[in-house]
Amino acid sequence: MRGSTLFLSIGTVALLLGSGTIADGQEPEALYLCVNEASGEVKVAAASGECVGRRVEVQLNVPGPSGATGPQGPTGPQGQTGPAGPTGPQGDQGLVGMKGDKGDKGDKGDKGDKGDKGDPGAAATPYELVGISSAVEGISAQGILTMTAKCQENFGAKARVCTSEEVLRTVNLPPAESFLDAGGWINPSGLVVDGGILRDPVSMRGAAGSSRTLTCHGWTSNSDDFVNGVFGLVVLSNGGIGGSRCDAPHGVGCCAPPNGS
Repeated sequence: MRGSTLFLSIGTVALLLGSGTIADGQEPEALYLCVNEASGEVKVAAASGECVGRRVEVQLNVPGPSGATGPQGPTGPQGQTGPAGPTGPQGDQGLVGMKGDKGDKGDKGDKGDKGDKGDPGAAATPYELVGISSAVEGISAQGILTMTAKCQENFGAKARVCTSEEVLRTVNLPPAESFLDAGGWINPSGLVVDGGILRDPVSMRGAAGSSRTLTCHGWTSNSDDFVNGVFGLVVLSNGGIGGSRCDAPHGVGCCAPPNGS
């Protein structure tokens, strides 16, 4: 070694550096050498400043400047899915959604159970004979509504033409002054067939032929053809029921609720 230039073999430096232990993540400890300029002898010094005489101090393990940043390595494999995190706080209520489409018609439901029996209805108001209207010429041919109007004229707004059954069921006898005529036209309560004869089931008055023969052809006729069965039923002032020629000037047998109820 001449002047201030020192030459150390690579093996010597490696031997000296290998004698120390460097822990991961720690700065390496400084290593001091004392090199004889004449002979090249190298000794390890315990600390800086121990080299004397012609021995020159050399410091090793001094960190050099940082190198340039290397290129980015390749992307590593995707890691495993981590455990689920804790449930977060409830968010704010969202806006009301749009109205959906109308759904399909549902299936027909099962038949329901039979309902309870209802309460009895109010009894029908009975009608009774209240009198016989004044006679009107040819009223048997003027229709049932004209006959009803005559009853209402004489006996009030609830009066109408009687049926033979209503006459039979009358229990409140009308006063004598209610009989304005000797007889009044009434409707049969029905028809029964008896030996080919159509009869009113109450009075048993009847005639052969059409059922209209018991009502002067539905109260459209004032015929005098009694012999051929064209007649109508009449109620008499004594409550009896008979038959009369349709041209007879009778009044109308009128019925109404008892006591004007």
